[in-house]
Amino acid sequence: MRILLVTNFPAPYRLPLYDELGAKLGEKFFVIYTGTAVEGHRWQIPHLNHPHHFIKLNESVTLIAKKFQPDVVILGGVNKHTLKLFLFAKRKKIKISLFTDMWQLPISKLSKSSQFLRKLLYRHADHFIVPGKKSAQHIKEVIPDSLSPEIHILPFTLQISNFPFSANPSEVKEFDLVFSGQLIERKLPVFFVEVAAKVNEKQKIKVLILGDGPLKSDMEKRLIESGIAHSFAGYIPQNKLQSFYKKGKILLFPTESDPWGIVANEALSVGIPVIISPNAGAADDLIISGKNGFVLENDVELWTQNAIEILNGQHEFVFEAPPQIEMVVEYLLKSLKNLVH
Repeated sequence: MRILLVTNFPAPYRLPLYDELGAKLGEKFFVIYTGTAVEGHRWQIPHLNHPHHFIKLNESVTLIAKKFQPDVVILGGVNKHTLKLFLFAKRKKIKISLFTDMWQLPISKLSKSSQFLRKLLYRHADHFIVPGKKSAQHIKEVIPDSLSPEIHILPFTLQISNFPFSANPSEVKEFDLVFSGQLIERKLPVFFVEVAAKVNEKQKIKVLILGDGPLKSDMEKRLIESGIAHSFAGYIPQNKLQSFYKKGKILLFPTESDPWGIVANEALSVGIPVIISPNAGAADDLIISGKNGFVLENDVELWTQNAIEILNGQHEFVFEAPPQIEMVVEYLLKSLKNLVH
């Protein structure tokens, strides 16, 4: 079985999957990357341990596909290249799998034309790969039952070399609350400060901010005005990020909308409970209220109360090691083999 995957960029949380597929299939697996950067992210392109190609300007993605002769085409995202491969696969009667983390809330934020294109692809795909329950439910809502969509949940996997699982790290917890992500309006950094300020009124705390963005100066101004001890670490490379999470007691992850929220996976890798907004795909899926954190509406008083309870040791949490990438890939390959045969 020959698998061709097209996606925009080698995102850190997808590389373990691609590398393991490369190790299993060798030259029978090939990734076409359509870009060398992602807007809003400062991810670097690491050494890639799988067959791949970064598409060049005016280069034909269909010619690459013809040369590779895939049995399955996996489409990650929607752009001109994935649409061309979609049409190519349909003409050649090649099975199509859609690789998506979108669900109803993030989809609703897209333009009408983008929503239409995605729904069109959904209705003509043979197979779906999603990270969680919300994406699976979204596909079921879009596709008629008569089409019997074949949906497979494949959890996000972090690079084990960067994020080895440790439920009880021995490091001293210097920071009470942690924010991790872009400092942009959608990520609600001001909401984080408002919660931190309320907690700080009850008991003095120190907060850590991982990430950068246009709202940094406003966020810092509010932290100073609220008298909150804080540290801005800025953008942290993947291979150093876990060491910063180890310094914190709770990750606060508010958001207006997130397809998933990989920062939750990163925090759990070192046994940090996560308070998360239901507007993230990971909520009520990876993060379960009372088990490894809390899923709470974006209400300052509610987040404050729960943060204080956690800091004061009123809750016990259970942290489980993530699934092994070998098992994830074995499951995926089995589903794709069944699709082809």
